[in-house]
Amino acid sequence: MEILIIRHGQSENNARPPQERTEDPGLTDAGHRQAGLTGEWLAGMEVDRLLTSAFLRTMETTDAIRRATGLVPQVWPELHEQGGCVSGPQDGDYSGQPGMSDSEIRQRFPGFKVGSDIDQRGWWRSEPFEPVDEAKLRSERILDRIRQDLVPNWRRVAVVTHGTIGRLLINTMFESRFVDQAWEQDLFNTSVTTVTVTRRSVRLLAFNTVGHLPKRLHTK
Repeated sequence: MEILIIRHGQSENNARPPQERTEDPGLTDAGHRQAGLTGEWLAGMEVDRLLTSAFLRTMETTDAIRRATGLVPQVWPELHEQGGCVSGPQDGDYSGQPGMSDSEIRQRFPGFKVGSDIDQRGWWRSEPFEPVDEAKLRSERILDRIRQDLVPNWRRVAVVTHGTIGRLLINTMFESRFVDQAWEQDLFNTSVTTVTVTRRSVRLLAFNTVGHLPKRLHTK
């Protein structure tokens, strides 16, 4: 199976200084343009499945892809960015926020498939900040789920996620043998990393590519 790991379009937080960032920002105008062009590009790629994290910026990116491809997106909360849905820090500490609930997601994104793992408490349920070590373990669980649930049944799957967890997932796929720059190098907004995944092996086809975007929309 071929998996396309896609970072969300430019978010309002990407364009703000750290002290002005919020727990669940949407896309900027540039981010919406990036998402639309990504959808147009994916429309010619014969994608079988479309997965997204439950953050607003990823779902807005995914919605543009949905309109271009006709795919029904499936929300996988575990694809969230490292840290989770938290506000702050205030006095050095982050505060857990609920994230959108199942009814809020269905109202804002009626074409999306929402599983029973999201309810009225919100997808993050006001959990505390997730440290990097826990995110690394989560990336292993994501890869296990991909191999068990998707590899036997699908040919090409697009996964709309985030910069840090995207890099962690790539490193997990290659058991940390991938070049260290995969962790150090920021992923461009709506960049695509393409990996062939089987039950026993992975192969990198492309990393952090933005050939579907004009140069003026290359942002991080």
